Amino acid sequence: MVGAIQTFGDLIHWHSHIHTIVAEGVFTESGHFVHIPDGWRHRAVDFWRDKVFDLGRLPKVPSQAAVDKIFARLYEHDDGLHIRDRLMAELAYGSGLRRTELARLNVEDLDIESNRAHVMGKGDKPRVVPITSRTAETIREHLRRRHISRGPLFVSWFGGRMRPQSVYYTLRERVGIRPHLLRHACATHMLKNGCGVRVIQELLGHAKLDTTYLYTAVDKQDLLRVVNAAHPRAK
Repeated sequence: MVGAIQTFGDLIHWHSHIHTIVAEGVFTESGHFVHIPDGWRHRAVDFWRDKVFDLGRLPKVPSQAAVDKIFARLYEHDDGLHIRDRLMAELAYGSGLRRTELARLNVEDLDIESNRAHVMGKGDKPRVVPITSRTAETIREHLRRRHISRGPLFVSWFGGRMRPQSVYYTLRERVGIRPHLLRHACATHMLKNGCGVRVIQELLGHAKLDTTYLYTAVDKQDLLRVVNAAHPRAK
């Protein structure tokens, strides 16, 4: 921590350095943390409105149980269209892919033998992400149904590559959850299961670690439970 907001002058001083606002303060563009006392939080958010992304505006992440119910429903059907929808959801949740990344995937980008996918991410930055065993099984089933070995992984009724908006609509309307919520759930659930933040940063393709912190926000009850369970002085 490099400072704390105590006066209006502090708000002016830090304005040009702010990158992201989180629950207890802000991260500067250089990655340092500035604490915001409760009494100054609303004034800081208002004053820095053009500079910050407020954690309070993040969508509520679905629980593990809620995600499990979604996948249980998806696995009740085995026709080609439902298998395609299931694969979208598996990649969004299992590998943390964005809707644009899903739309840009080609069959040849997938290495099922080594459970990896080559993804063209935000800003045309390539990265390699792992795919889960469930995802790999669904990929095999999807490719068997379509009888293809190359070309777009996800296509529309007309046979053309699905656009990002079509991917969004499919997951929202047919699966029942927006793709970005599955991406948020991927990060949050992995964190709760003990995964390191830097591993999640690499998986999601974030250039800055503080962006990952927004995706992996843990509420105070979760933090208290982890400390009581893991800290030697809590036993």
